[in-house]
Amino acid sequence: MEPSSLTSCALCQAKASQLCAACRNVVYCSREHQKEHWKKGHRSECTCFEIASNEILGRHLKATRDIKIGEQILKEAPLVVGPKVASAPLCLGCHRNLLAPEKPQGNYYKCSACSWPLCGKECENSPHHKAECQLMSSSNFQSKINYTPGEEERKESAYCVIMLLRCMQLKSKDPEAFLKLYSLEDHLKERLETPLYQVLRANLITFIKTVLGLRDWSEMDILRIAAILDTNTFEVRQPRERRKVRALFPGAAMISHDCVPNMRHRFDEDMNIVFLAKRKIAKGEILSISYTQPLRSTIQRRVHLRQAKCFDCSCARCQDPEELGSFAGAQTCLKCKAGKIISLNPLQNSAVWKCQLCNLKRSAKEMVTSDAELQQELESLDKSTPVALEEFIYRHRADLHDTNTHILQAKYALTQLYGSAPGFAMEELSEESLTRKVQLCEELLELANIFDGGWSIFRGNLLIDMEEALVAQALRSEDPEECEEKLRNAAEMLREIRNIMKHEPEMQQLLLERQEFKKLLRITLKLDVTKIKSPTRKEFAFVCFRTQEDQQRALETLHGYKWKGKVLKAQAAKASADPLQKKRAAEDQESERKPKKQRTAVEATCPLSHIPYDQQLQQKSEEMSALLAKYTQELRRLNHRAKPHLDKFKFEGVLPSPTVNGYRNKNEFTVGKNAAGEVVVGFRLGCYADGSVEVAEVQDLPHLPEQAKWAARSFQELVRKSKFLPFNPDGNVGHFRQLMVRCSSATDVKHREAGQMINPVEHISGSTHITDTIQGLQFRISPLAFFQINTGGANVLYQKAIDLVAPTKDTTMLDICCGTGTITLAFAKHCKKVMGVEIVPDAIKDAEFNAQANDIKNCKFFTGNADDFIKSMVREALYEQEPGKPMDLIAVVDPPRAGLHHRSIAAIRSADAINRLVYVSCNPHSAKRNFIELARPESKQYKGEPFYPKSAVAVDMFPHTTHTELVILFEREPKTKVAADDVGDEKTPPEQDAAESKSEATAEAASEENPASAT
Repeated sequence: MEPSSLTSCALCQAKASQLCAACRNVVYCSREHQKEHWKKGHRSECTCFEIASNEILGRHLKATRDIKIGEQILKEAPLVVGPKVASAPLCLGCHRNLLAPEKPQGNYYKCSACSWPLCGKECENSPHHKAECQLMSSSNFQSKINYTPGEEERKESAYCVIMLLRCMQLKSKDPEAFLKLYSLEDHLKERLETPLYQVLRANLITFIKTVLGLRDWSEMDILRIAAILDTNTFEVRQPRERRKVRALFPGAAMISHDCVPNMRHRFDEDMNIVFLAKRKIAKGEILSISYTQPLRSTIQRRVHLRQAKCFDCSCARCQDPEELGSFAGAQTCLKCKAGKIISLNPLQNSAVWKCQLCNLKRSAKEMVTSDAELQQELESLDKSTPVALEEFIYRHRADLHDTNTHILQAKYALTQLYGSAPGFAMEELSEESLTRKVQLCEELLELANIFDGGWSIFRGNLLIDMEEALVAQALRSEDPEECEEKLRNAAEMLREIRNIMKHEPEMQQLLLERQEFKKLLRITLKLDVTKIKSPTRKEFAFVCFRTQEDQQRALETLHGYKWKGKVLKAQAAKASADPLQKKRAAEDQESERKPKKQRTAVEATCPLSHIPYDQQLQQKSEEMSALLAKYTQELRRLNHRAKPHLDKFKFEGVLPSPTVNGYRNKNEFTVGKNAAGEVVVGFRLGCYADGSVEVAEVQDLPHLPEQAKWAARSFQELVRKSKFLPFNPDGNVGHFRQLMVRCSSATDVKHREAGQMINPVEHISGSTHITDTIQGLQFRISPLAFFQINTGGANVLYQKAIDLVAPTKDTTMLDICCGTGTITLAFAKHCKKVMGVEIVPDAIKDAEFNAQANDIKNCKFFTGNADDFIKSMVREALYEQEPGKPMDLIAVVDPPRAGLHHRSIAAIRSADAINRLVYVSCNPHSAKRNFIELARPESKQYKGEPFYPKSAVAVDMFPHTTHTELVILFEREPKTKVAADDVGDEKTPPEQDAAESKSEATAEAASEENPASAT
């Protein structure tokens, strides 16, 4: 029922509008009536799903409303819990794995009645164990599981009877629960032919009926319960509690399997199963989880499902010979060396396999045998270091492509080993190994977005590894801008990691312990701590102090301190050398040999200033041309249909900036000291990680306007006369830290001093804003608002964007990431209507003010995530379109340096009405991902026809530096033309969607999220 049609209170039928937030199926007139109705039965009905049925899936669950990402969908207590069929020795009372006895020649504690191993006397009376204990002791059965010193922990097959007995005993103990169990699917007919069930018939049936005396049970009834367990149980892993058991959840058993599921599950401390939405789920969508490892190939997944769950999957991924563009099961053709050999019918196990390019054929038997041999080779490798895995990848570089399942498994294992294996700890990694780790994480995240995207554990683990590697790279970087960008990307990843992992019990416990540990150090023990870093998955922390005295006091206080039942150990860490001290020591050693030339402010910030400006433009043009050639070459490999478009793609060179000197309208100066120890307001010559805190004056820099130089010089005189010292990062002391200067041709200089960028800014005197002019429009600029730093260059940039896309009075323009609306409003006079979306509320306020100040009425702005509003803006544009008139809808994106999020790209791709797109990149070197995502073939993730690049031009927004701005026009090919091309091009190979995408997990990692078969 739609929420808008609900008008009567579910309890008293009075007029009501307060909607139940959980199920959205009922309304109430008051909070009190909602509580009362909950007690009277709504509790059992309040769900966001319903039970449905069809011939293919049987009973399954379907969403009754839209479900948000991360939302809890179902929580269910186990009907039965017990050991796996073959289990390591565990306690039948609390289900924890048993520890070795404390005495050298001791044995496990044994139940006084039945002799099954337990934790201790308290577990003899556990409700889990009591009924089975009475049955076995009354039958004079005594368990013979004992501890053998020095023997590796072995699996005991005797545990296979326990969970079966617990289910059988439900019949008399809880008949209602037994009926729920007995109504579940069993696939007994298929299982009876397997070797396992032949063993069960010979041994287990005899034991239950003869030894335990349960003769009233027929053989088929006993085997049916065993089959129900094998079909429906989930493996429960709780490492902190030493638990690894299986449990039966009747409600969860009705959830369908899909190789690209929309849910994930976890277990809380009480072993309740909790299902969460990994992504947004639309109303009417079937709820699904995966019983397989997501990055295995179709062959491997379908074999596992047939053996363990007795069904054949026919999901969208299994039906697709290309596996959603990943080609995970394909191998490289050794005949043509270019094509991929894929199954002609993945749902038919005996189907022939064929190369896409040269038509070489291989039998299904050959492919399955080859796949099994490769998997065996991979599993036999030494996984204690990266060496063997890297050799495996190199050895199979000719026959296995980058996204083959075996290569992906090896790559995922490498992401875990780089940074943790002996000799490969994060601080020990070479630059090449660290770069390799980041590359592997990026590749795997690309495929994770296809197979296991959203808030999946696999993706969360990859983000954890990549975040740690990015921070390590940032600390080693010599380029301040690169360092800042990597730290910013790492911080963004950390926010996503917290969202993904916050529901996991281990992560919750870890975060809680970290908070309590910080409280212990700072409040309870009153230690002067500057920083605490506790690596994920580690049971130790690094603690930093200001002085050696503080460190020594902490060592004496913490070592041997008892906290939460544990004794803490503290020792001085062998920390990496402070980069500043390391540099100074190196300089002292070299000073005796030869004097070292110091880098100047001009060399650090304007490395091209010594070159004539026409040569700067030529150098930048050659660099952009080579970069675009690299991007188009990659796209040719991924999308064969792109070739005719890329053949016509033109790069028009680099347009010069109208102002070559003094063009920067915003500058952030550092307050510090120069090499001579004098207080200076200027630019840092390097980053702290590079061992540099030296600040140089800016009076000789050609790209700074005279107003900015005057402000820096004036503030420098003020600081030198002040009793307060400039901030010194070598010791974290001092006061004056930074000066921001903004200026324009229209207003006077504005500056502020800051220790940190705080918002709102405190206004002291003068005007609260400055104004500047672009495209004849006046723009109000607040102290912290984004605005192009080269006003004259921005005029050229915006005009070129307008010229490229050529809007008319019938055009509607969408500005994605519109900021303060400069591009939106520049397009307004050329279009029928313009709309902009931006996540920063203050920027939208400025945009609306600027629109009103310039008397522009054909514009509208939205505050929020771009991917949430793109569809809404498109719908609004379509709604306002005159009937019968063709729609001309264009989009402009000017994203941050890191580029546009893949969800925004997917939203743009899926909006069929958008036919042209202008992409403005302030960092062309990081634009490759978006370039490929816009133009790659249509897939499950990127629906809608591709946008192909038509022309590009660079604008030199930053003379004297190595940076430039790139503008690319993309156009979408009409669907009718695409269909015609497909019909006429029978010999063209299928889309090779995922040669760029890469990812997969090893069996150990992927199985942590997926239910395991009891067999």
